[in-house]
Amino acid sequence: MIAELQFVLVYREDVISDLSVFHRIDDPSELSAERLLMLVRRLGFYGGAITATASAPASAACSARRTVSPVVWSALASSLLLPGCRKEAPEMRKEKGFTLIELLIVVAIIGIIAAIAIPNLLNAIDRGKQKRTMADMRSIGTAVESYAVDNNFYPKNYSSFSAGLIGNLAPIYIKTAPANDGWNNAWQFASSSTGAQYTITSFTKDGITDGTATGGQTGDFNCDIVFAQGQFFKWPQGTQT
Repeated sequence: MIAELQFVLVYREDVISDLSVFHRIDDPSELSAERLLMLVRRLGFYGGAITATASAPASAACSARRTVSPVVWSALASSLLLPGCRKEAPEMRKEKGFTLIELLIVVAIIGIIAAIAIPNLLNAIDRGKQKRTMADMRSIGTAVESYAVDNNFYPKNYSSFSAGLIGNLAPIYIKTAPANDGWNNAWQFASSSTGAQYTITSFTKDGITDGTATGGQTGDFNCDIVFAQGQFFKWPQGTQT
Protein backbone atom coordinates (compact mmCIF):
# COMPACT_ATOMS: atom_id res chain seq x y z
CA MET A 1 0.00 0.00 0.00
CA ILE A 2 1.47 3.29 -1.04
CA ALA A 3 1.51 6.09 1.46
CA GLU A 4 -0.54 9.12 0.61
CA LEU A 5 0.47 12.67 1.33
CA GLN A 6 -1.93 15.52 1.10
CA PHE A 7 -0.55 19.04 1.14
CA VAL A 8 -2.54 22.15 1.52
CA LEU A 9 -0.35 25.09 0.51
CA VAL A 10 -1.61 28.53 1.43
CA TYR A 11 0.32 31.53 0.14
CA ARG A 12 0.37 35.12 1.31
CA GLU A 13 -0.86 37.26 -1.54
CA ASP A 14 1.98 39.73 -1.06
CA VAL A 15 4.63 37.03 -1.49
CA ILE A 16 3.63 35.38 -4.75
CA SER A 17 0.83 36.93 -6.78
CA ASP A 18 1.57 35.69 -10.28
CA LEU A 19 -0.35 32.39 -10.42
CA SER A 20 0.27 32.02 -14.13
CA VAL A 21 3.81 30.80 -13.50
CA PHE A 22 2.69 27.88 -11.29
CA HIS A 23 3.38 24.37 -12.62
CA ARG A 24 0.97 21.46 -12.52
CA ILE A 25 2.44 18.07 -11.72
CA ASP A 26 0.44 15.62 -13.84
CA ASP A 27 2.50 12.58 -12.98
CA PRO A 28 2.85 12.48 -9.23
CA SER A 29 4.60 9.12 -9.39
CA GLU A 30 7.70 10.97 -10.57
CA LEU A 31 7.69 13.13 -7.44
CA SER A 32 9.29 11.32 -4.51
CA ALA A 33 8.54 12.23 -0.92
CA GLU A 34 12.14 13.38 -0.47
CA ARG A 35 11.95 15.74 -3.44
CA LEU A 36 8.58 17.06 -2.35
CA LEU A 37 9.92 17.68 1.13
CA MET A 38 12.85 19.63 -0.32
CA LEU A 39 10.51 21.78 -2.42
CA VAL A 40 8.20 22.37 0.50
CA ARG A 41 11.13 23.53 2.63
CA ARG A 42 12.07 25.99 -0.09
CA LEU A 43 8.46 27.09 -0.22
CA GLY A 44 8.46 27.69 3.52
CA PHE A 45 11.39 30.05 3.03
CA TYR A 46 9.07 32.18 0.92
CA GLY A 47 6.41 32.50 3.54
CA GLY A 48 3.94 29.75 2.64
CA ALA A 49 1.74 28.24 5.31
CA ILE A 50 2.03 24.44 5.03
CA THR A 51 -0.05 21.61 6.54
CA ALA A 52 0.46 17.95 5.78
CA THR A 53 -1.14 14.59 6.62
CA ALA A 54 0.19 11.14 5.80
CA SER A 55 -0.98 7.58 6.24
CA ALA A 56 1.39 4.91 7.47
CA PRO A 57 3.04 2.71 4.79
CA ALA A 58 1.81 -0.84 4.34
CA SER A 59 5.29 -2.30 4.24
CA ALA A 60 8.89 -1.27 4.82
CA ALA A 61 9.62 -1.78 1.16
CA CYS A 62 7.24 0.99 0.23
CA SER A 63 8.76 3.44 2.72
CA ALA A 64 11.90 3.91 0.67
CA ARG A 65 9.95 5.67 -2.09
CA ARG A 66 6.71 7.43 -1.26
CA THR A 67 4.63 8.99 -3.99
CA VAL A 68 1.66 11.33 -4.10
CA SER A 69 -1.46 9.65 -5.51
CA PRO A 70 -3.72 12.60 -6.38
CA VAL A 71 -2.90 15.22 -8.95
CA VAL A 72 -1.06 17.90 -7.03
CA TRP A 73 -0.97 21.56 -7.92
CA SER A 74 2.48 22.66 -6.86
CA ALA A 75 2.52 25.99 -5.13
CA LEU A 76 6.06 26.45 -6.25
CA ALA A 77 6.73 29.10 -8.84
CA SER A 78 8.84 28.21 -11.85
CA SER A 79 11.49 30.48 -10.48
CA LEU A 80 11.85 28.13 -7.51
CA LEU A 81 12.35 25.11 -9.77
CA LEU A 82 14.99 26.80 -11.93
CA PRO A 83 18.18 27.73 -10.03
CA GLY A 84 19.30 31.29 -10.63
CA CYS A 85 15.79 32.39 -11.69
CA ARG A 86 14.16 32.61 -8.27
CA LYS A 87 11.21 34.95 -8.03
CA GLU A 88 12.08 37.21 -5.13
CA ALA A 89 9.44 38.49 -2.76
CA PRO A 90 8.73 42.22 -3.16
CA GLU A 91 10.09 43.05 0.26
CA MET A 92 13.30 41.19 -0.49
CA ARG A 93 13.92 43.33 -3.58
CA LYS A 94 13.89 46.51 -1.55
CA GLU A 95 17.41 47.95 -1.21
CA LYS A 96 18.34 50.52 1.37
CA GLY A 97 20.60 53.41 0.35
CA PHE A 98 21.00 57.15 0.02
CA THR A 99 19.19 59.22 -2.56
CA LEU A 100 21.01 61.67 -4.80
CA ILE A 101 19.52 64.63 -2.95
CA GLU A 102 20.73 63.27 0.40
CA LEU A 103 24.24 62.82 -0.99
CA LEU A 104 24.25 66.35 -2.42
CA ILE A 105 23.15 67.74 0.95
CA VAL A 106 25.94 65.90 2.73
CA VAL A 107 28.52 67.14 0.20
CA ALA A 108 27.26 70.70 0.59
CA ILE A 109 27.48 70.52 4.38
CA ILE A 110 31.02 69.13 4.18
CA GLY A 111 31.98 71.93 1.78
CA ILE A 112 30.60 74.61 4.10
CA ILE A 113 32.43 73.16 7.10
CA ALA A 114 35.66 72.91 5.11
CA ALA A 115 35.34 76.52 3.90
CA ILE A 116 35.04 77.69 7.50
CA ALA A 117 37.49 75.33 9.18
CA ILE A 118 40.44 75.25 6.76
CA PRO A 119 41.27 78.99 6.84
CA ASN A 120 41.03 78.99 10.63
CA LEU A 121 43.27 75.93 10.78
CA LEU A 122 45.91 77.52 8.53
CA ASN A 123 45.77 80.71 10.56
CA ALA A 124 46.27 78.77 13.78
CA ILE A 125 49.28 76.95 12.29
CA ASP A 126 50.90 80.24 11.28
CA ARG A 127 50.20 81.70 14.72
CA GLY A 128 51.96 78.75 16.27
CA LYS A 129 54.97 79.23 14.03
CA GLN A 130 54.96 82.92 14.88
CA LYS A 131 54.98 82.23 18.62
CA ARG A 132 57.74 79.69 18.26
CA THR A 133 59.83 82.17 16.25
CA MET A 134 59.46 84.84 18.91
CA ALA A 135 60.35 82.39 21.69
CA ASP A 136 63.51 81.28 19.84
CA MET A 137 64.51 84.90 19.14
CA ARG A 138 64.13 85.71 22.81
CA SER A 139 66.32 82.71 23.74
CA ILE A 140 69.07 83.78 21.30
CA GLY A 141 68.80 87.39 22.47
CA THR A 142 69.17 86.28 26.11
CA ALA A 143 72.31 84.35 25.17
CA VAL A 144 73.75 87.40 23.37
CA GLU A 145 72.96 89.59 26.40
CA SER A 146 74.67 87.07 28.68
CA TYR A 147 77.70 87.12 26.38
CA ALA A 148 77.81 90.94 26.66
CA VAL A 149 77.68 90.74 30.46
CA ASP A 150 80.85 88.64 30.50
CA ASN A 151 82.66 90.51 27.69
CA ASN A 152 81.28 94.06 27.96
CA PHE A 153 80.26 94.02 24.28
CA TYR A 154 78.07 92.03 21.94
CA PRO A 155 79.56 89.61 19.40
CA LYS A 156 81.38 91.86 16.95
CA ASN A 157 81.08 92.29 13.23
CA TYR A 158 78.64 89.54 12.27
CA SER A 159 76.40 89.77 9.22
CA SER A 160 74.74 86.34 9.47
CA PHE A 161 73.87 83.71 12.00
CA SER A 162 77.08 81.86 11.27
CA ALA A 163 78.80 78.92 12.88
CA GLY A 164 81.30 81.31 14.49
CA LEU A 165 78.53 83.21 16.24
CA ILE A 166 76.89 79.97 17.41
CA GLY A 167 80.28 78.85 18.75
CA ASN A 168 80.50 82.02 20.88
CA LEU A 169 77.07 81.39 22.38
CA ALA A 170 76.73 77.59 22.74
CA PRO A 171 76.97 75.74 24.99
CA ILE A 172 77.96 78.35 27.58
CA TYR A 173 75.08 80.81 27.15
CA ILE A 174 72.58 78.61 25.36
CA LYS A 175 72.56 74.84 25.23
CA THR A 176 71.53 74.56 21.57
CA ALA A 177 70.97 77.58 19.35
CA PRO A 178 68.04 77.10 16.92
CA ALA A 179 69.31 77.61 13.37
CA ASN A 180 65.97 78.52 11.75
CA ASP A 181 62.72 80.26 12.60
CA GLY A 182 59.28 78.67 12.76
CA TRP A 183 58.91 78.73 8.95
CA ASN A 184 62.33 77.06 8.57
CA ASN A 185 63.99 80.24 7.31
CA ALA A 186 67.53 81.07 8.45
CA TRP A 187 67.98 83.80 11.06
CA GLN A 188 69.31 87.15 9.98
CA PHE A 189 71.88 88.38 12.51
CA ALA A 190 73.82 91.63 12.32
CA SER A 191 76.15 93.30 14.81
CA SER A 192 78.36 96.37 14.67
CA SER A 193 82.11 96.21 14.46
CA THR A 194 82.40 97.71 17.94
CA GLY A 195 79.92 95.28 19.50
CA ALA A 196 77.66 98.11 20.62
CA GLN A 197 74.46 96.76 19.07
CA TYR A 198 72.95 93.76 17.33
CA THR A 199 69.71 92.71 15.62
CA ILE A 200 68.08 89.33 15.09
CA THR A 201 65.57 89.24 12.24
CA SER A 202 63.10 86.65 10.98
CA PHE A 203 61.74 87.03 7.46
CA THR A 204 58.70 85.05 8.64
CA LYS A 205 56.19 83.32 6.36
CA ASP A 206 57.21 84.55 2.90
CA GLY A 207 60.94 84.22 3.61
CA ILE A 208 61.80 87.71 2.26
CA THR A 209 62.21 91.06 3.96
CA ASP A 210 59.26 93.42 4.00
CA GLY A 211 61.63 96.33 3.25
CA THR A 212 60.52 98.54 6.13
CA ALA A 213 62.68 99.71 9.01
CA THR A 214 59.77 100.98 11.07
CA GLY A 215 59.35 99.29 14.42
CA GLY A 216 56.21 98.53 16.39
CA GLN A 217 53.30 96.15 16.07
CA THR A 218 52.40 94.34 12.87
CA GLY A 219 49.31 92.46 11.70
CA ASP A 220 50.60 90.39 8.79
CA PHE A 221 52.28 87.00 8.80
CA ASN A 222 54.69 88.26 6.14
CA CYS A 223 55.96 91.20 8.22
CA ASP A 224 59.44 90.79 9.64
CA ILE A 225 60.03 90.17 13.35
CA VAL A 226 63.02 92.06 14.74
CA PHE A 227 64.72 91.62 18.11
CA ALA A 228 67.43 94.15 19.10
CA GLN A 229 69.32 95.03 22.27
CA GLY A 230 67.35 92.70 24.48
CA GLN A 231 63.80 93.51 23.32
CA PHE A 232 61.51 93.23 20.33
CA PHE A 233 61.77 96.16 17.96
CA LYS A 234 59.16 94.88 15.53
CA TRP A 235 56.66 92.19 16.53
CA PRO A 236 53.21 90.78 15.64
CA GLN A 237 50.24 91.84 17.75
CA GLY A 238 46.53 91.14 17.53
CA THR A 239 44.75 89.53 14.58
CA GLN A 240 47.09 88.33 11.88
CA THR A 241 46.31 87.91 8.18
